[in-house]
Amino acid sequence: MRIDRIASPKRSDSPTLLLILSAVTALVLSPVLFAYYIRLDDYQHILDNPSLQKTTFSGLATLWGESYAGLYIPVTYSAWWAGSGLAHALGNLRDAAWLFHAMNLVFHLVNVALVFVILRLLLGLGRKESTEHVAAINPIAAWIGALFFALHPVQVESVAWVSEFKGILAGTLGLLGVWIYYRFPSKGYAKPLVAVCFVAAMLAKPSSIVFPGVLLAIDRLYLGRTLKESVVVPAILWVLLVPLVLVTKHLQPDVNIDVVPSLVQRVVIATDAFSFYLGKLVVPYPLILDYGRSPRYLVGHLSGWHIGFSLLLAAAGALMVLRDLFLVSDTQPRGNWRALLSCGWAILVLALLPVLGLVPFPFQNFSTVADRYMYIPLVGASFMVAGIVARTCRSVRASLGVAVGTVVVLSVLSFRQASFWQSTQTLFEHTLAVNSRSYLAHYTIAAEFMSSGQIDLGIEHDLKTLEINPDYLSAQVALGVAWIQKGDYQKAIDTYRSVLAKNPSIAGKRAAFIASIHNNLGMALHRVGRGSEGTAEFRKAVEVDPGSASGHWNLGNAAYNEKRYLDAMAEYEIAGTLRPGDREIAEQLARARRGARGALFNPGAGPSSH
Repeated sequence: MRIDRIASPKRSDSPTLLLILSAVTALVLSPVLFAYYIRLDDYQHILDNPSLQKTTFSGLATLWGESYAGLYIPVTYSAWWAGSGLAHALGNLRDAAWLFHAMNLVFHLVNVALVFVILRLLLGLGRKESTEHVAAINPIAAWIGALFFALHPVQVESVAWVSEFKGILAGTLGLLGVWIYYRFPSKGYAKPLVAVCFVAAMLAKPSSIVFPGVLLAIDRLYLGRTLKESVVVPAILWVLLVPLVLVTKHLQPDVNIDVVPSLVQRVVIATDAFSFYLGKLVVPYPLILDYGRSPRYLVGHLSGWHIGFSLLLAAAGALMVLRDLFLVSDTQPRGNWRALLSCGWAILVLALLPVLGLVPFPFQNFSTVADRYMYIPLVGASFMVAGIVARTCRSVRASLGVAVGTVVVLSVLSFRQASFWQSTQTLFEHTLAVNSRSYLAHYTIAAEFMSSGQIDLGIEHDLKTLEINPDYLSAQVALGVAWIQKGDYQKAIDTYRSVLAKNPSIAGKRAAFIASIHNNLGMALHRVGRGSEGTAEFRKAVEVDPGSASGHWNLGNAAYNEKRYLDAMAEYEIAGTLRPGDREIAEQLARARRGARGALFNPGAGPSSH
């Protein structure tokens, strides 16, 4: 059966509804425009990203040619690259947090508009039994559905966190593809454009692999196409996208995952995540960045009844989707409010699958569940809300009453949630108020204190971090650095020796951390006059991780101070390769070269001052 675009209900009301929707969303989420970068990820992706320090085309090529910070998301990085160019033109990156927050908010508004127009379009593509009542209720139902997507409090994390622009951008590209697919079904260019949108979405955030499933759910469950007709285009798109999944996986291997659960444990973790998300969908309070529901925690803390309930809920949800996709007769009427509920539920479930923990991902070190992972699943929830409104509201006045009530409740909760994202300090203090065992919160607050020179407070929070998770190497590294900054070199040496005793210097996922510890231990040893031992630690650092720029830098410094200028030059050159454009390395390399020339013509000369 071929689905052609049919005339939808009169759309003269759509621009007004869309304008109100955008204005309310922008007003409620406006506090994010006054927030600063969050130390978690924002610094790494934006402020410390060498390809964004200067917006050169070689830097852009680097972002497409290799992964960065364990991620291969070149479309997202390209958008950040363009944003950083504007930031440099206006001043500098550090003062341009508002610009990147504005990017998040603007693209979220675009997504809200796309959800609205998709719902309006689908309500016109449904059953051809339009009455005056249906024509009046449909736009309000679409508006309330889009409003639910726009203002649900779990969306705040995606909008307020600069680093989560990748999810919002992926949503824009994927939803644009969905809209094109149903807006221009008979155009020859439509399907290629959809493919381009979905590929770009994948390169913005890999979990966008779910978007062909959105088409499958709409075609099969809402428009009533046969299974054979519904699956053809999504199958072709998945064939196109799967190679991208493999490339992305190769370019961002799971090197930072502390615990990889067994298959049985993954199923338990996934069912717990599913029930958790359904709970937050209905009762979005309280909301925090780190819920602490990591595999390590869940395996030892989930009760039998909770596991059983979650398994039953997840099984029921999956069976409902499978039943509707495969078992319902193709002749059953579709395009009504029940079909919209079924379609929305399927989109919700399918969009959650990549983030339930069945396939491990790095953030699971802290928590399998996170608000930002619900961004695309909420598209399905918005379909369900629209269906409920279309069924229950018997008049425009009643539907408007529901709309006003929805705006008030969601606006209050989202505005309050957005206020917590004003700074790293406010965000993680709120996190600790809800989840006192969040070692991520303690660690991040410690880093914030240390960056402002409050070393003692930083040490206090690092120690609390290690009380909760003694194996957290990032905190071990930071604690040793704090002791060095305080001048207590022996405590730094003792701390690092203790960590190395538990974590042998072997290559693997912990290589970079272990190399940092060897490097910092070497610096502490040099400070107490044990230079030969310190230099030996620098060598261990580059043995464990040949990509340790700090290790090669310090080996170069040690050689330079011992007048071994040729050795120093070799180490500085490697360090410069690992940190292209680093001015300090280039200057020190030049000094080593002058020292080598001086030693050649004047063997008695010492190192030049620096």
